Amino acid sequence: MTALQQKLNHNHIKHHIYQGLGSSTIGPSIRHFFLHGHQVHFLTRFYLSIANMTQTQTELINPALARNELVILDRWAGSTYAYQLYPFLTKDPKHHSLKTIFEITQTLILIQPALTIFLDLEPRLSKERKQKSKGHQSDIIERQPVAYFQKVRTGYGDYFTRYPNRLKLILNGKETVQSNLQKIIKILGAI
Repeated sequence: MTALQQKLNHNHIKHHIYQGLGSSTIGPSIRHFFLHGHQVHFLTRFYLSIANMTQTQTELINPALARNELVILDRWAGSTYAYQLYPFLTKDPKHHSLKTIFEITQTLILIQPALTIFLDLEPRLSKERKQKSKGHQSDIIERQPVAYFQKVRTGYGDYFTRYPNRLKLILNGKETVQSNLQKIIKILGAI
């Protein structure tokens, strides 16, 4: 994100970079709850994620778009689907009705991004990189087993299959930051 922000600043492109979970007025509280609330049921996380996206859209995204400014979020609906919904669908058949709730929310309430960028990296390697980051402390989500992140990765694939008409850029997480940044800038120029 930092490299992208520097490139946009260098090119004098008016933009806003928001955390999908943490930028709205209620976002920091929800983010803290997500990352440190140990006894939080997955349904609670799912609904809080939807509430947070709605608040972020109302407070931040819509006003910026009305001013014709570029908005970049580090996570949006696809992340909610992959992290908060997909890993739990196999646990109980009644959870499949949550896909309907997600679909209604995504279709009728949330703004659809012009582009979704997915940095694909094998979960075990991703976890290793995080653990090696200087000063990094794992939160409750990052402490999940690799099997959970395999489901998340599969969940992103399922999301992209369910919504095939969305413009997406899937990047190889093993490539350099500079290589991936060039691909992002190229596709942003085409939008």
